[in-house]
Amino acid sequence: MTLSSKTLALFSPRAQTILRHAHRTAPARRQDIIAKLAAVGRPAFEAVVDFERQFGGLRFLVGPAGEKQEFKLGIEWHEPRPKPGDKDDPERTMVPIGWGWNEYEQLFMNERGEVVSSFDTISMKSSSIVRYIEQLAIGLTPRWKPPSFTVVLRPALGERLARALALRCVEEASDEYKAWWRGHGLFLQQVLFPASWQAGHTTIQARSIDDAVRAIEMAGALEPGLMVEVGSNPLKMTRPTKSRRAHAPSIDAWASVPGARRYPYANESPHMKGAVWMLKKRGTHIIEQYRVYEDEDGEQELLAWDTFKASGGTSRDMEG
Repeated sequence: MTLSSKTLALFSPRAQTILRHAHRTAPARRQDIIAKLAAVGRPAFEAVVDFERQFGGLRFLVGPAGEKQEFKLGIEWHEPRPKPGDKDDPERTMVPIGWGWNEYEQLFMNERGEVVSSFDTISMKSSSIVRYIEQLAIGLTPRWKPPSFTVVLRPALGERLARALALRCVEEASDEYKAWWRGHGLFLQQVLFPASWQAGHTTIQARSIDDAVRAIEMAGALEPGLMVEVGSNPLKMTRPTKSRRAHAPSIDAWASVPGARRYPYANESPHMKGAVWMLKKRGTHIIEQYRVYEDEDGEQELLAWDTFKASGGTSRDMEG
């Protein structure tokens, strides 16, 4: 069976497009759900019982063709099995309600109806199952045909940058744990859940390289210590010859280009350094990105040199 029209009406057209193709098993009676929870030593939270009635047994796929992720919703009918010594393990106080990301991540629900994502430890929260699905829909649904660009900014700028760029909040996908803004060729995502590793950065998806550059420049004006990481779709991977690697432009070779702007490169690893150069040649934006690994002794090695143009990106493996 499929979701009822009443349940589908809780969602935006974006999420409805995904859920209309989803199938689920017939829901159990309310009293049977409560009895089964008691039998396995789980709390019969009203929010969990409501969830099982509306969404139990639901399976759906989200993502672009060839990269779809499977999500399975429904109470896991087993007794609590918390990890010894882990007082924060959601197995102790919550109810397991399914799996996400091709069974990479387990989902729990607490008494307030919040969805808690866990992989060894709690990694993310959503304020409700509806918000959880809306956030999947906006995060995994392709927005533009290639070429498009992804920009990661550190430190997190979130709402401050969204206001400066005149973006509007995507209310249906935003809550106290994650927020989205959109407009003018940009989607901006900010994780607000402090326990998530993603809370330390802001992610932007840009329709064009001009939109990406505009967002970076605005962020740089707001945050003098801004660090940047850029990606693209498509991204061509290459391995230059040893001779070409030896004669590649150095990390500071672009300083002589009129109007060039340099930002430190950074990703989630403290060992990654480098630089991101924003250039304009013959009226066209170009981004040159150098990814450098620095070991504990301060020794550095150039891992990759990336070039982004209006048509997409090229990443050159520079190791060795």
